[in-house]
Amino acid sequence: MEGDPEYGATVQRLRTRTCTNADVELFNWRVVWSEEVPDGIDMKGVDSVAVVRTNLLRHVINSYKAMSDCTERELLTCAAVDKVRGTIVPAEMRDKLLNRDTTSLQHKGALPGYLSFYIGMPVILRSRNILTDLKVTNGAQGVLRHLQMGVDAHGKRYGQCAIVEFPGGDFQLDGLPPRCFLITPTTWTFHEKMKNEDGELVTVHVRREQLPFQPGFACTGHVAQGQTMKSVLAYLHEGSFAASVAVSRATSWKGMYLAEKVKIGHLTKDLPPALVDEMARFEQMAQNTLQKYQLDPKLSPSKASTAQIPYSIDFDRPTSVPKKMKRKKPVVADVISPATSSKKVRVKGPLVSSLAASTFGNKWDSLNWSCAYDSFFTSLYHVYTERNQVWRRQMCIGVISQSCCGLFEQVPTAALQHDSLYLDEA
Repeated sequence: MEGDPEYGATVQRLRTRTCTNADVELFNWRVVWSEEVPDGIDMKGVDSVAVVRTNLLRHVINSYKAMSDCTERELLTCAAVDKVRGTIVPAEMRDKLLNRDTTSLQHKGALPGYLSFYIGMPVILRSRNILTDLKVTNGAQGVLRHLQMGVDAHGKRYGQCAIVEFPGGDFQLDGLPPRCFLITPTTWTFHEKMKNEDGELVTVHVRREQLPFQPGFACTGHVAQGQTMKSVLAYLHEGSFAASVAVSRATSWKGMYLAEKVKIGHLTKDLPPALVDEMARFEQMAQNTLQKYQLDPKLSPSKASTAQIPYSIDFDRPTSVPKKMKRKKPVVADVISPATSSKKVRVKGPLVSSLAASTFGNKWDSLNWSCAYDSFFTSLYHVYTERNQVWRRQMCIGVISQSCCGLFEQVPTAALQHDSLYLDEA
């Protein structure tokens, strides 16, 4: 966005939900033509990528766009190869697997059953990073230049490999044109419930092989993150982070197109409180860093060394933990009629107050000297007297042990001799 600072400032305000009415007018200026907007922009001849929210909408747009562009071209449909225990599944079972809906977000790394392409179609790499050094990564945009296909035992065509050109790349591999890369199928495993030969419903482990890219007419915001696109078509009524991701893919107003007009309420939805708090902490940390290392241009060199840091931040703030809810136990009646129910009822015993409950163990006060405590301190005193002075000094480091050592030193020698005589007589 260096070439269009005005657009960059608008994107920043959209990210922080501080857009103005002037920003709304600029966005509505980029609405495409439709029956409701006859004065909109005509996108004929513009190669734009629609950034959408769900995989289902992405799949529908890509399918219809591919079919509409193939009036004079051959549309190639690649079926996935599904195997169970290393063998291709029967025809009836495979048709069911190929028609399975894989657009749900809960299927991580899911591969579709069918993919439709034509030579020269824009594509987007999905599922994995193939070679990060050459920028052949998840979400990279390219153009399909060649597609090698095979035919399986059921007569369905599947993709064996493809050559994709990445215009943003700067490489040339042996035997391939510049900026071209060989793409091979990737695998995805999932479980499916099917009927066996006996008609019983069993769960099978399916291993699917399919080319890891999709038509590049539409993509989700998750795939678009981190990518720069020359032209973007977006729907900003959803607001929140989806709108910010879609708008920030373009680099200028000329590359931004809207499917429908927006209002100020669509662009200024409240941010999550946790995010607002975290952004404030980051800003506070930035101010601390500038002033701590004397990088703040507002401070003169003579005053920078003695400048005080007015900002402080506390990382030990208490966090709110949701209280665990316990299910209330049913109240048992005092009198239970045997005629009303034949079930056994557990009757609770009388409640005992924690204050009135007796303490376990022996009590030790001025009138009751417990032999248990005497035995403990006698053993401890014996250990103390048998050790050398270095060990005694180490023992007196703690607060409690220091008090014990002081009391041990005050024990009269005559009392010790009396106790030893008493033990000898016993």
